[in-house]
Amino acid sequence: MTCFWPSGEPRIHAKIVQISAPFDCGRKVALKLFLNNRNEVHGEIELIVPAEQAREYRLGDVYAAHFKRVSEMTRHG
Repeated sequence: MTCFWPSGEPRIHAKIVQISAPFDCGRKVALKLFLNNRNEVHGEIELIVPAEQAREYRLGDVYAAHFKRVSEMTRHG
């Protein structure tokens, strides 16, 4: 399967390395993702999801995202 990635919009891959226990009275779960495909962009992302969606995620799953520079989409004045 081929995915479309617009030219000039960075793409990252992130692997789930940790899934927290539910918090906020059992309503939320934190997913810790490690960025693993770019030398110039590295580190971790913490993504908070509703606890009822936590079963959709597994340790080791890899997700991809691309970023659009929003500041260039808006016009001033």
